[in-house]
Amino acid sequence: MRRRLNLIIVAPVIVFLSVAWRIGADIQAQRESQKVSSAERLDLDSRAQKAFVIARETVAGCRQAKNGSSWNYRYNIHMDGSALVVSVAVNLVPAGGVTPMDLDKAKLTWEEGIERIWSGVFALETESGNRYPVIVDVSFRGPGFDHQVIVRPGSGRTDELNWNIQDRPELVAHEFGHMLGLYDEYEGGALAPQHGVIDPESIMASNPTRGAVAKARHYELFRQWFVRKTMMRNVRIIHEKASHE
Repeated sequence: MRRRLNLIIVAPVIVFLSVAWRIGADIQAQRESQKVSSAERLDLDSRAQKAFVIARETVAGCRQAKNGSSWNYRYNIHMDGSALVVSVAVNLVPAGGVTPMDLDKAKLTWEEGIERIWSGVFALETESGNRYPVIVDVSFRGPGFDHQVIVRPGSGRTDELNWNIQDRPELVAHEFGHMLGLYDEYEGGALAPQHGVIDPESIMASNPTRGAVAKARHYELFRQWFVRKTMMRNVRIIHEKASHE
């Protein structure tokens, strides 16, 4: 009788413990599943922040320099998912004495030179450490154009809308900077009305040579656009190429 009583008492306890263990195991499995889901969400959030698209916009306006000179700027800007892309289409109109062959040759040289100086040199870095290189794309093909430039034979004085067929790539890259809304950075030039910069190594210096480079400050307008569109704080401009570090 006593043995039967013991069995009657012990059996429910075993059942209870078995059920409790099973419930505990289910709860633990659910917690582990939630942990994985949270990690996956964090990973998705990170990837979403790193790769996103902002529709193309056209930015245009007029610059008024300290010396009274003025010019129009215009460019297109968008985020393509992994980079900030700035594009400018320039219609090169040959003046008398410039042959189609001359112009085609100049287009190749100028496009390479402009993009070598301006594109992929700097990037935007967010507070979380994500980097977005600034890609600058110049095109001399239509159908639509942001600027029209007269190309004259020989050499001579160059400005934003008047180039010469013998102009060096650095010289047209300087004029391209004006198309982006940048000021000159040399004495006697079209300096910014306030806090004008003098920098002989800058691509915006007078008569720039092969060693002239773009500087981080030249990308500030692009950084400001990015901040307005993303509402991110502490976005900075960093060197993308080791040669500029």
